[in-house]
Parts: sequence; structure tokens; C-alpha cells
Amino acid sequence: MKLLGIDYGEKRIGVATSAMGMSTPLCTLVNNTSLINEFKKIITEQRTQKIVIGLPLYKDGTESPNCPIIREFGAKLEAEFNIPVVFHNELLTSWEAEEYIKQTKHIKDPKKIKDMIDKVAASMLLQSYGNEKNN
Repeated sequence: MKLLGIDYGEKRIGVATSAMGMSTPLCTLVNNTSLINEFKKIITEQRTQKIVIGLPLYKDGTESPNCPIIREFGAKLEAEFNIPVVFHNELLTSWEAEEYIKQTKHIKDPKKIKDMIDKVAASMLLQSYGNEKNN
């Protein structure tokens, strides 16, 4: 199944794709009024069958204040594209993505690191989702 992972943020949205258990960072989008059109292109090009959106839960499993906004965004994507949307705990994915990028040491520019964090976090989200489904 072809999955699209989304790390939703107020300013930037990380996007990754996954097929046959392998997740790949795809892009980082600016969260603005053209967002649905951007997703239309991506969903069509990637032949997406399911969307996985990161839900920022606290360590105890309760929802953070951003969860209603993210759930509303997911409902909008599901209605617009008629593709199932599921939510998956994204706890620490952005932090893990930043640590991973810093450890690779081939990217030195802080702006490039910032640009990569969201899409790598989306990829880690998909990997976590896939691992949980396979266990």
C-alpha cells in the first residue's frame, strides 16, 4: 500500500512517502492557502492510497492543544481526496529527525537542516506507523 506521511506544523509541513515498508522523505511545504493544491499534485503523482498524519500526543497519551487543528486538517484531506486518513503518535519525531540530520554531518547550513527536519520527521512517522502495524 502506498502511504503518504505528514508532519503538520503551523508554518511548514513535512511530507514523506512509503511503499513496501520503506519510507522516504519527499518535501517540505509551506502551510498556506495553496496547500490543498500542493497535496493534490503529490497524492496524484505518488498514487497515494492512505494518509498518515502525525498527532502530537504527550508522553501520557493525552492530546496536545494542536490536535484538534490537525484532526480538522486530516478530515479536510479525507473529504477532498476520498483517501483514508489515520493519525499516528508523532512523539519525538522532530527531535529524532534533527538529531539524525546533525549526525550525518554532511549538512552544515542551519537553514538546510531546518528545511530537512520536517520531511525526515514525516518519514520517521511512516516508519513508526509501519513498524507498529507489522507487530
